[in-house]
Amino acid sequence: MKTKSGSACSLCGSLDQSVAIDLVGVESRGKVGNIGTVAEERDASGEHLRIRTQTPEGARSHELLAYGVVSLNIHGPTQTGRKGEGRALDTLLSRLREEGHQPVLEAGRDEQGEDGILLLQGERLTLQVVSVPSCPELWRDANRDSATTAVSVADAAKWIRDAVLAKVTNTSPAERATTIVVLDAGLAGVLSAHEVADAYLALYGDPHPEFGLASIWLVGPTPRTTRRLGTQRYGAVQQ
Repeated sequence: MKTKSGSACSLCGSLDQSVAIDLVGVESRGKVGNIGTVAEERDASGEHLRIRTQTPEGARSHELLAYGVVSLNIHGPTQTGRKGEGRALDTLLSRLREEGHQPVLEAGRDEQGEDGILLLQGERLTLQVVSVPSCPELWRDANRDSATTAVSVADAAKWIRDAVLAKVTNTSPAERATTIVVLDAGLAGVLSAHEVADAYLALYGDPHPEFGLASIWLVGPTPRTTRRLGTQRYGAVQQ
């Protein structure tokens, strides 16, 4: 990883509008809204994925998944950790609604390690949010100015596993069955690509039977870039 000079620019997110553009050899989708702007592109082969994100607060990222390598270039100020929880949870709820569910979000108790409470399918589920990549140096350097890193898809899968393990080790076995781990990839949406999820499952197996969590979600900057990792204890949500 290396840092380099750069300046973050801000963009008003007050306009709510969707844009889809078809180019020769490229599928391009854009979204303007309270998350800022997001542009996602895949080439004609489907093997190369590029995502550009800019938040209303001024953070921006340029992400690429190609030839088995995940590349990230992130400029601060980032809204990770507690600052990013609201956006991540809103995106997850939007994804669940797209799948035909009627989720209800309630405030969690910080002292109990609850980032939110999700009422879904007659259950009361605890939400725990953690930022990915699980790389503190990356976020530190991005908030100072900018940070760039490139890793293999296998190493990107390990980022995800490290983040899950950090939450699991602090959650009692009795609580795991009603806990959803939300991996906030708002500035690293390529981590929710099927290539990374598939690599995780190939390397480590399904995390649901291993950890006993209700489910694990990779939450990118939009519902489209949000997916469940492995199986889940409740219901059946289609990918």
